[in-house]
Amino acid sequence: MPSKYRQPLCPLTFYHIFNRGINGEKIFYSSEDYTRFLSDYETKLSDYVDTFSYCLIPNHFHLLIRTGEDCKTISNQFKLFFSNHSMKINDSQNRYGSLLTKPFKRSPVTNEGYLQRMFFYIHNNPMHHCICDDPLSYEWSSYETLMSNKDTFLNRDEALSYFGGKSAFKNFHNELSTLTLREKGIMEF
Repeated sequence: MPSKYRQPLCPLTFYHIFNRGINGEKIFYSSEDYTRFLSDYETKLSDYVDTFSYCLIPNHFHLLIRTGEDCKTISNQFKLFFSNHSMKINDSQNRYGSLLTKPFKRSPVTNEGYLQRMFFYIHNNPMHHCICDDPLSYEWSSYETLMSNKDTFLNRDEALSYFGGKSAFKNFHNELSTLTLREKGIMEF
């Protein structure tokens, strides 16, 4: 694994946190697994990080966070959280051993343009993996929650402020999605 993904977390920094199942295996088997992951994440990590975006795919996940002051505690909380998720999946699936690759990967998000593209990358992930055609239709992504007024552990107001509001957030995703499809030759104009 490239060492750039193993750098220590720095305080008050945006990070793309991601990981996948060992050998590409599933890390979520049912809707209860996804729901429990998000609920446990909120309970175990919301006091340590601000969360702006997420996407859970059957064999991997992406999170967009900003660290707090105490990064050693944050790193340990993530390790405990991932270990807890692995134990619950192992128990429910009658499996044993590691579920996720170690250590969890993290990449600093160094400027606002990169931050905006990271939102798109995370929300576009289900389309990239041909799971759905529209980010609003994917239940295990933060896109719909950010577009709604539902209660959430996400830092919605700040997330949308990086785009100039909800409408601009949606337009950014739509425009980048169209550009991505054009580049892949999927959409004709």
